[in-house]
Amino acid sequence: MHDFVQFLTKNECLIIDHGEETTGESRTLKLSGNSIKELPEEIGELIHLRHIDLSYSRILETLPDTICGLYNLSTLRFVKCSELKKLPENMGNLINLKHLYVESYNNLKSLPKGIGRLTSLQTLDVCRCWWRQ
Repeated sequence: MHDFVQFLTKNECLIIDHGEETTGESRTLKLSGNSIKELPEEIGELIHLRHIDLSYSRILETLPDTICGLYNLSTLRFVKCSELKKLPENMGNLINLKHLYVESYNNLKSLPKGIGRLTSLQTLDVCRCWWRQ
C-alpha cells in the first residue's frame, strides 16, 4: 500500500472521504487529468471506493484486473481516455456498479463479455467508441 500512496502523491491525485472524519476508508478517487499510463495493482486494496474518475487521463492504456475486486464501486468514469485499449474482462464482478462512462475514441475495440452481468447498471455511456470488426 505504501507504493500506492507514493503513486497517488506523485500524480497529485485527489482522494475524498465522504465520512464524518477521515478514516482511511476513502469513497472517491479522482485521478482525472493526469499523465497515468497504467494504474498499480494496489488499487484493488481500496475496497471502500464508491467512485473512480480517470477522465482526461489521455495516456491511460489499461486498467489492472484488481479493479474488478472493488465490489462497492458504483461509478467508473473514463471520459476522453483516448489511449484506453480495453477494459478488464472481469468487470462483471462489479455487482454494485451503477454508472459506467467510457469515451476512448478509436482504441477501445469492444466491451468485456462479463458486462452483461452488471445487473445494477443504470447508465452505460460509450460515447465516441467506434467498435471495430
